[in-house]
Amino acid sequence: MVSVVPAERRHAEALAADLRPDDAAEIAATGETPLEALVRSLEASDYARAAVAEDGAVLALWGTTPLTLVGGVATVWLLTGNAVERHKLSMLRIARRETAFMQSRYFCIGNMIDERYAKAQSFARALGFELAGEATEFGADGAPFRAAWRWR
Repeated sequence: MVSVVPAERRHAEALAADLRPDDAAEIAATGETPLEALVRSLEASDYARAAVAEDGAVLALWGTTPLTLVGGVATVWLLTGNAVERHKLSMLRIARRETAFMQSRYFCIGNMIDERYAKAQSFARALGFELAGEATEFGADGAPFRAAWRWR
């Protein structure tokens, strides 16, 4: 069983130590460490949740960060740990429900996805995000990233 709880720094610390390799590589491309990226995302978010397995493993953290003062547009973020592989179906159900909830709060949600992270791009598409046709330079070293947006 997987529980969804309000995300806390302790969840970020646990996940930072056990990120999936592609999530860690995506973060590295932005010039941050996993803990820096998770804590920054958590602190900037108006909504943040953690998925925690029965054994206490943190499977994922996600949330929204408003991009405008007026509202309507937000960055949505998701980072996953190795333990998520044991709970793929539960996480897909949770992700669909949570994406719908986050979308209900904002007209548009989106972020940038590392072009080399095919699983993340497929997952975003499965959740109804549209990906840009071409990758653009992004992050600390100008790595190829693709914009992914979902509109209400």
